Amino acid sequence: MSPAAWVAVGLSLFAPWIVHFLGRKPGFWPAANAVPALAYAAVFFAGFIVVTIATGRARRTKFNWIAATAGATLNFTLNLWLIPAYGMLGAAYATLAAYILLMVVRTWNAQQVYRVDYQWRRVVVLLLTAGALTGIGEAMPHSLPLAFVLTAAYPLVLAPLGFYLPAERQRLRRLLPAHN
Repeated sequence: MSPAAWVAVGLSLFAPWIVHFLGRKPGFWPAANAVPALAYAAVFFAGFIVVTIATGRARRTKFNWIAATAGATLNFTLNLWLIPAYGMLGAAYATLAAYILLMVVRTWNAQQVYRVDYQWRRVVVLLLTAGALTGIGEAMPHSLPLAFVLTAAYPLVLAPLGFYLPAERQRLRRLLPAHN
């Protein structure tokens, strides 16, 4: 999930420039506002894939349709409510909520089928860090240098938050130039 969250930070912060490049007509440019919700929806879908692996190995995937139905029902219901009020942003946030529910429901079931001791504290730290950096970037005037700085800061900000395990810190130290 960590690389996916980092990509979501980058996509979210660079969205105005990406959308301007891909959608050359100004009518498409407001789509940049929906990118963060959709990027983070993809992060939660990646989490869903990870937690589903164990049930696939155990050949007990029948619950997938229940998780998918719960997510689809939430998405449909939220779309009825949010799209009239918020347009495409409503649809984007409905999608995000649906993917969060999909992952939560599937995680609950997967833990019943095949218990895996995920490092949930680390998952929360990386998601909150990614969300905070995205929020900072969204709250400030759009600036390409700021987008670069906040995106590059993601793995660095995780360090003082205690995200990295001792073995990971050792590997990272080996990448740094030697101090004399």
